[in-house]
Amino acid sequence: TSSRDLVLPKLEINLDAMDVVLDEGWLKPLVMWLQQASASEDDSSQGVPLQLIQASAGRPIIEGYQPLALPSVVQVEELQISAIDLTMWCCLRLSNLLFLPDYLRAMCRVLSFSGSFILDGANLQLPAKSVPPHRGSLDDFVYALVSEYGIALFKNIGHFLGKSSLLRLPLAPYRFGQVALYSLG
Repeated sequence: TSSRDLVLPKLEINLDAMDVVLDEGWLKPLVMWLQQASASEDDSSQGVPLQLIQASAGRPIIEGYQPLALPSVVQVEELQISAIDLTMWCCLRLSNLLFLPDYLRAMCRVLSFSGSFILDGANLQLPAKSVPPHRGSLDDFVYALVSEYGIALFKNIGHFLGKSSLLRLPLAPYRFGQVALYSLG
């Protein structure tokens, strides 16, 4: 057919527990790809060039106009997603995280007492979901999924930080106290 609609009457996504290892081997190519994908053709953020305005002056606005193709419609009538259980391992040098602002890298360096961001077996658990029926654009569908899992992700942030290198500074007095107590006993 000529329709660009995607209709999924029933969709089940079942995932088993997974270990995910993040390192610089995939990070640099991913960041470069994202930068290339989001760069405009002329890479100009200064507005409309004067030459384009001069070329279009005095011409009807609909001359050469081509209507955009209608966006695809995604229709999901029933979607079941199993519980998601990820264990994350990560060791990234802060100097390679150039997509982060300098102040965030500096804050991470101070909080972790090192030049690396480390996740040491951080567990991310998301509950099983039954997503309500949807008919609309793919962007709206993805936004609805992110909204479904947003609260669960927020609840996991404390556990995630507890397994990261970012809590070394706040935990330093506690660790010194432990050492002192063990040396007394």
